[in-house]
Amino acid sequence: MLKILRYAILALIVINIPSAALMYLGGAVGSALSYLQYALIIAYYILTPKRGSLNLWMITLGLTYFAISGLQYDDKLDWFFLNMIKFMIVVVFGYEIVKDTTHREIVFFLLLGAFTIALHAGVLGGGTANYGRYSGFYLNPNGAAFICSSGYAASFALKNKRWQTWVKILFTILGLMTLSRTFIITWILLNLISIKFDIKNVRIFVYGFFLLLGFFLVSESLSNRNPRIEQLRKMATGEKVSMTEVGEGSRDETWAKYYDDVANNFWFGNGYDKFNIKDFKNRRPGAHNTYLLVIGEGGIIPLLILLAMYITMSLRAFSIFNSSPNLALQLMVLLLFLMAAHIYFTHHYIAIISMWLQFHIFKTYNEKQKVVTDPDVSDQLVPQS
Repeated sequence: MLKILRYAILALIVINIPSAALMYLGGAVGSALSYLQYALIIAYYILTPKRGSLNLWMITLGLTYFAISGLQYDDKLDWFFLNMIKFMIVVVFGYEIVKDTTHREIVFFLLLGAFTIALHAGVLGGGTANYGRYSGFYLNPNGAAFICSSGYAASFALKNKRWQTWVKILFTILGLMTLSRTFIITWILLNLISIKFDIKNVRIFVYGFFLLLGFFLVSESLSNRNPRIEQLRKMATGEKVSMTEVGEGSRDETWAKYYDDVANNFWFGNGYDKFNIKDFKNRRPGAHNTYLLVIGEGGIIPLLILLAMYITMSLRAFSIFNSSPNLALQLMVLLLFLMAAHIYFTHHYIAIISMWLQFHIFKTYNEKQKVVTDPDVSDQLVPQS
């Protein structure tokens, strides 16, 4: 019963079903699934027989960010409180869900989410901005690319090497369909690092190289050349890339539009939603950077909490890299994604994946510490699957 309930919640959140339903089926269905999602999270927490400790990091981050940014919020209060309550439900009650979710299960749900990219291309139709970029149920190619990158990193924990290879190939193909620069860079980094702990991983790099080459060759044969593919091809071959080829500026140009506001309101921010909303008049498309969003809307205090949390996670992930490299790789994917997205407090698959990583990093780290201090414990830590 609880497993079925947990799987339903993971499907709703990780695959981003309510947001997709809102887009494709209308407000009534989307809202109903959204409220169902939060009701099921609370129900799971209540029905769980042995509830553990709370995630004080995420709770503190949520409370400080919303409390400080809300002081200067001058728009619809019901919208502000609704978003705050939703986020707090996820980080307070949803933590029990991630504790019970294994590596194999998180890979499975990430793969289901990635398959919606193919569904978008084949059934739902219409690439983003007419450039053939597909985003699946995530409604944004960068969000879909994050799911593929995160799943690719998580798949290193799969014990069956044949399945691991096929899963990596699937995540690579689906990730390429997003035409995300960040996905290409992250994919290369993941494979380079993976060779460090297992030289056999070089074959995945070779498979991916031929997939990428085939991707570019197919695009060359099309009469309607895709400018984003041309941009990716140039980036892969070391040619000079113009970020305006597809009508968008580089991330640093986007971030620069918000620096003055950060400097002017460094301590307590500019207020909730100020760095999130699109301001076409002033050519501000949203901060596209979680760290910039947090300091820009809530000031330095929530940013320090955010940084302290992820620095702590990074130090512990690095210390257990030899036994659980997938956790460090997934964390790297998450931290890179946060530099390109400003949806941390509204799209809850990010919080769920972050808390899942946090729990398993701390759990594995504590097990390693026990190994060091207790000679009766085996010195061979095997990633949970």
